[in-house]
Amino acid sequence: MSTLIFDFDGTIADTLETVFQITNRLAPRYGYRPRTPEQLAALQD
Repeated sequence: MSTLIFDFDGTIADTLETVFQITNRLAPRYGYRPRTPEQLAALQD
């Protein structure tokens, strides 16, 4: 086997909350509004 694909996020660690917090912290710097958890949930598959 020459390639191994490993799904870390959601399998070993749930980083969604951390990514959400970081995204909201950076959003105003780039001209975006922070989002609510409900808006994030609406984007999930």
